[in-house]
Amino acid sequence: MTGYRIDPNGVETVLNATKSEAEEFGTILKPVQGWVEFAATGTGGSGAIVPALQSFFENQSVGLEAIGTRVGAAITGAYQATKAYVDGDLEMVQTYQKNAAVAANPQPPVMPRMGGY
Repeated sequence: MTGYRIDPNGVETVLNATKSEAEEFGTILKPVQGWVEFAATGTGGSGAIVPALQSFFENQSVGLEAIGTRVGAAITGAYQATKAYVDGDLEMVQTYQKNAAVAANPQPPVMPRMGGY
């Protein structure tokens, strides 16, 4: 029989490391505007090149933001899936313990009443 073998602590370690790295996307986007200005200055203010550069950098910013959004969604999804796995395990353990307690302490059989007692 196949089954899941998830190490919740390992998942947490990976998710925390991934989240830390993903936060770098915010620092990547901040200097983009400075690069647009730097590149525009290098063109001598060309009316054809400056708008093209601005458009290029805007498109790249959108792509980088989308990557950050997808990474965040993946981290959230992995966390929720692992939590559901752990919660399911806990529920199964609680059910097993409850059933074991009932089996260990069976109710005495009900004796039928005799005669006029």
